[in-house]
Amino acid sequence: MSAPAPAPSALPAKPLYSGPAGMVWSDGLKLYNLTAEGVRVQAVMPGGPHNQPSPVEMEAVQNAAQNAYGPLKPWMASVLAALVLLGLSLLNVPLWLTLLLGLAFTAGLIALPVSRQYAAFKSLFEKREEVTILLSDTPTNAVSNLVDIGPDTPAQKLDASRQPVAVVVRGLPVAERVKLAGAVTRQLAMGALAARRGK
Repeated sequence: MSAPAPAPSALPAKPLYSGPAGMVWSDGLKLYNLTAEGVRVQAVMPGGPHNQPSPVEMEAVQNAAQNAYGPLKPWMASVLAALVLLGLSLLNVPLWLTLLLGLAFTAGLIALPVSRQYAAFKSLFEKREEVTILLSDTPTNAVSNLVDIGPDTPAQKLDASRQPVAVVVRGLPVAERVKLAGAVTRQLAMGALAARRGK
């Protein structure tokens, strides 16, 4: 008589984040010696309870894309780029070169706000030694449990009964904090976009 097959893990095969501390999925995590399964990742935040970003820092991140062109508004930068291209065509610049410059201008207009916002976002996680992950089945800003973990944390397991829970992760290098935050933020943004399209 053969032994029963082991029960499959509740966590999906492909993690959002994988690094030296462990892995994070959309519905759980295994970081250091903490395991949480069956509870969705709702948010990732820089710092812990005692060193959260100030309102000024958060506003700087939100305004980074809007102020990417300095004193120019986005529509002004677009008009300026169009005028440059029109001027090139009036100077009989070859069409292929005008199109190439047009593509470069367009790429720059799109990339500059994104890169400015990412740099501001990245700086929040670089300045703090902790990253906080919020686990809850429903979107919320309130937590009923706080778990602090690091390389020296004893083994423990969280289940859905303890949600909403904030997991404060210590000991990650700067690059890993940014990588974790970026991966979770991208997943949440894609989920929100998909939900909007489904309406």
